[in-house]
Amino acid sequence: MNPLKVIAEWFDQQDASIKGDFVGMAAHFLLDNSIELEFDMDEKIKKFSTYLINNSLTAKEVMQRTMFLKSLISFTLDGRSSKEGWERARKMNQEIDKKLKSEGRDIGAYDKFMKDYQERKTKWIAWAKEWGALLNGNLSDKNIADWYFTKISK
Repeated sequence: MNPLKVIAEWFDQQDASIKGDFVGMAAHFLLDNSIELEFDMDEKIKKFSTYLINNSLTAKEVMQRTMFLKSLISFTLDGRSSKEGWERARKMNQEIDKKLKSEGRDIGAYDKFMKDYQERKTKWIAWAKEWGALLNGNLSDKNIADWYFTKISK
């Protein structure tokens, strides 16, 4: 199966709030700036999904995008894939909140971060485990290389 379709199916199965968090962070590194610049979260998620499934890509372009996305998704999930990572993020957000308050710029960042902390933490950790299983299965280097060489040998 086309590796971008594997990624798209994995992404589409996720909770909307997690997809929003993810795309908000990952979009900064995408070559398609329109995703990062989109303010409406539903539209941002839709644009990212469209970025994943582009039927006009050549096999080489699918491979390039797949390899980039494998790194980007792993990078974005890093620190959110374990209880320890979430505790570091909590402490970091708490420190940022203290600094902002001391500067008279209380924007409620920590309260917002903590609002649904346990639920988000649980979902992100599960999502990261699913991603790890994909990297060891359908998205292993061997499997995507096999897909690519099958496509170019036709």
